[in-house]
Amino acid sequence: MTTENDHLLEVRKSFLDAIKSTESDTTALQDLLEDLESSNPVLFAPYATKDEADAIDSAPLRWNVQYFSKQIWHARRNFSRERLEHLIRVRELFRQDGRRGFMPKPQNTSDDMPPGTDTSYTPSSNLRKFVEEGDLSTLQTALIVELENSRLDALDLRNAMAWTKASVPGLFEPYAEKAFARGIERDRTQWTQEYYGTQVVFLDTNFAEERFLHLIEVREHLRQQAPVKAAPPARPAAAPRPAPRPSGAQARAPQQPHRTSTPTGQPGLSPAMRAALLVGGAVAIVVIVLLAMRK
Repeated sequence: MTTENDHLLEVRKSFLDAIKSTESDTTALQDLLEDLESSNPVLFAPYATKDEADAIDSAPLRWNVQYFSKQIWHARRNFSRERLEHLIRVRELFRQDGRRGFMPKPQNTSDDMPPGTDTSYTPSSNLRKFVEEGDLSTLQTALIVELENSRLDALDLRNAMAWTKASVPGLFEPYAEKAFARGIERDRTQWTQEYYGTQVVFLDTNFAEERFLHLIEVREHLRQQAPVKAAPPARPAAAPRPAPRPSGAQARAPQQPHRTSTPTGQPGLSPAMRAALLVGGAVAIVVIVLLAMRK
């Protein structure tokens, strides 16, 4: 059974992987680090050293690839903000100098697609990574996160769903209605931002294909109604899966988890997490792993 400590180790590993990744944006890394420290302080340890060998060297003239690799190794054992900030600074200096192994690589869009899917669709690196790893809960979270990406239209989302479904047997559950997964509203006049957010919570409780397709439809409707807004509000991450209610109890609106709110006051991803998801790649994976940890 996966423990809370295992989840914390996975988030830490994902963040260090993001620092090592050539595709990660420096600003996104800095903003995400600040957000993680304030929202998830349990991830971090106080800065500590055993001797001069593992201490941070403040002299850029002595920074080289071997030093960077050594500091990554020390950060695995002392996951402190000071070490992570230092690694990001060292990495950025190497990028400014054009150091090989630290510059972004050209995107490769010629990857093979699973049979039976749209060959013009290229899955995001996040979806591909989690499909390869095969963790169903994390993959479902990653797929819901695709709804957050304002760059994706309805066709992109349907292709993402079809590609993932073809790659992962058992991705979707049978459609069901229960206390925290109430029915789908077919009346478009009822499709509001609040309705969309509630349906995302229901999808998190009952990950059914019909619900995902319905969210795509509602999302597209809201985009057309309010073209200034690129996408509906962020999904409430890690909606709780409550114990069954007694038979006959009236279903109430789902309780939102305690988390950072958007500027509009509605529950959602923090600005740093939203930016990380839009950047994509290894930085976004940190957010996805964190959201899956909260399930």
